[in-house]
Amino acid sequence: MKKMYTIGQVSELFDLPKSTIRYWDEQGLIRSSRQEENDYRLFDIDDIFMLYDIVFYRKLDIPIKQMKNLYGKTLTELYETLDETEKRIHKELLIMKQKQKEIRARKKQLKLMIDTNEEEFPIEEIPFDCMISTEFEDIVEIKQFLPNYSSFGMMSMPASSSQTMYGFFIDPSDIHLFSQDVIWKKKDTTIYRRFLLKSEMNHAERNNILEVRETMHEKGWETGEVIGQYLLTNTDENNIRIEYYHAWMEMKNRKEIFRISGLNG
Repeated sequence: MKKMYTIGQVSELFDLPKSTIRYWDEQGLIRSSRQEENDYRLFDIDDIFMLYDIVFYRKLDIPIKQMKNLYGKTLTELYETLDETEKRIHKELLIMKQKQKEIRARKKQLKLMIDTNEEEFPIEEIPFDCMISTEFEDIVEIKQFLPNYSSFGMMSMPASSSQTMYGFFIDPSDIHLFSQDVIWKKKDTTIYRRFLLKSEMNHAERNNILEVRETMHEKGWETGEVIGQYLLTNTDENNIRIEYYHAWMEMKNRKEIFRISGLNG
């Protein structure tokens, strides 16, 4: 006579709630036996192996309706079910990898902000070569930039910190793909110093550019244009929403440029 197992024992064996096993039984995925005296469900070793298969397929998120009459399916049908599931999981993995990439990029930006010393302005090369205007007529064109928020940038000229132009950083070789104006191109001989740019959301004129310029001027540095790469938006201690940019201030003092770059040698 076959050894029989209670629903509690099976629940513990598969680490499944009893309610799940009962539901599968009611849906016809498995067929339990019943004790005559109390109508409790009982399972033999064959039932347990069947449950193992059900658990395997359910972990793959295969719908219950596809699993009914599991052992009545042909080998080809089972293969096709697993093949479809593998393709779905592959797509999900790609999505998760992209999410992981975006998380790491955002963590990197946050770490940069956390570690920024606002009293220091290190020399740093801008990691972009070209910026085009954000004035897109076709929403489909701008859509391609949305997944990569770090491609969004801004430019402010020395004449006025309140006049800000916004754009997207692109590869110079792709300029011909866009009808937008090129509003900035990097020059090989230009020296930039990095700082954290803070701009009030919807009020671009309320920013810290003038303050940073004055500090740099006190150090004897002549300044030019400002190029910024969007980091994130956050609320400050005054409950004001602030846009933060990884920004670079152009150095205009020729002696300083020569000293830094060694061009006077």
